[in-house]
Amino acid sequence: MSKELLDFFDFDKNTPSVSAFTQQRSKVLPEAFEYLFKSFTDDNLPTTNNYHGYRLIACDGSNLTIATNQKDPETFWERNQHGSIVNKQHLNAFYDVLNRIYTDVLVQTVADYNEFRACATMIDRSKLENVILVADRGYENYNIFAHTIEKGWKFAIRVKDKNSNGIASGLNLPSNDELDIDITQIFSRKIQRPQKMQAISGCL
Repeated sequence: MSKELLDFFDFDKNTPSVSAFTQQRSKVLPEAFEYLFKSFTDDNLPTTNNYHGYRLIACDGSNLTIATNQKDPETFWERNQHGSIVNKQHLNAFYDVLNRIYTDVLVQTVADYNEFRACATMIDRSKLENVILVADRGYENYNIFAHTIEKGWKFAIRVKDKNSNGIASGLNLPSNDELDIDITQIFSRKIQRPQKMQAISGCL
């Protein structure tokens, strides 16, 4: 760190010490990085590459290993194969596939790790229009479908095999391996007296 500071300040005699740098760095709030990310993305988000007029936005998540801290239960993940403690956070991201830029990110700790909730949150707060949301089987969830429909987006999300315990297992599907049919599903908040209903049709 000392060498990096000297390089940055051109070996000036008034170069801040490592201690001073660390103290100033600890004052930076996480919200500052979120603001910089959103400001930069909004100002530099290209719109030239579309798929038939739609933005292709992919959603996925990834674990990030951070510094080991046995006293931090919010990030304690598990022990690795050597029995050592591992601390992690989970990064959820929206990625514009054709324009090759991240449009949104949401970092979760182990305590509140939930990819379904993260995806729904990023859908709700997005300002993008004419979007096709693309996701893998980890995002097979009726609530995500409902949030996407209410946003006015389209979606292409893989579902688990019809012989598994996923959504497809509860649908009346043909026995052949390849099929292309319309499925209508009713979404409601309550079973007896639904307050809000939404129909969805799609090809499986």
